[in-house]
Amino acid sequence: MVRVLSNVLLHLCPGHLLTFLPFVPGLVIAAAKDAEITLLGLESWGPDRHTAIHRAFEACLECKNMCERMGQINELTLLLLNSAGVLATWCYGDDSFKAWRLMGDLSTVVLALGFHRGSHDDPTVPAYLIELRNRAVAVAYELDKSLATFVGRPPRLQRRYCTLEMPLDLDDAVITGSSEAFEAAKARLDSSGWSWEGVMHPISRIRASFMLNLIREEILEMSLGLPSANLGHEARYVTSY
Repeated sequence: MVRVLSNVLLHLCPGHLLTFLPFVPGLVIAAAKDAEITLLGLESWGPDRHTAIHRAFEACLECKNMCERMGQINELTLLLLNSAGVLATWCYGDDSFKAWRLMGDLSTVVLALGFHRGSHDDPTVPAYLIELRNRAVAVAYELDKSLATFVGRPPRLQRRYCTLEMPLDLDDAVITGSSEAFEAAKARLDSSGWSWEGVMHPISRIRASFMLNLIREEILEMSLGLPSANLGHEARYVTSY
């Protein structure tokens, strides 16, 4: 995803460049296996991983506040909030109010940008940008269902109001390559958008999670929704997938 972003930055509002920067160190540091990692040369982020993750999260919030003051949102805002939401769960837990509030901001941006309607019907949107949007929405949808399940609250992004388009099982670098290479790679996918090459891309996990979360949403509706006289029938339908 970082490789993709580096290629699309120039095509988006330059004023959003700073929104891309803060969460990268936080995610990289948080993913490190060594809990006692020392950040040599990065004193401004903090002397240890725990401090650095929290400082990256606070930097994300500052960039978010800057975007809100400017009244500008775009694809990078969505990616920023996706990553800030993940950092919030790592810093404060899945049941934290910070994570829940950021999920509200994230879903609001998805809806305000109109990405819940899909992008394939808009001929003015480049193919790589359509795919980037689909990936960002898929990640937001995954985080929404994860938090809703953990805290037992209704999800915000619901498919009855959204045209959810599964991202393609393509390597990040293919998306922003030449249009010919992109179309050639798409042609090698099966009818469901999966790669035949036997290679697990980072997006492969998100695609699998996307499919599971469609079912999870129905389970959440039965669990958290109003009582239904047809609950047994609905449960049997869900388990028939």
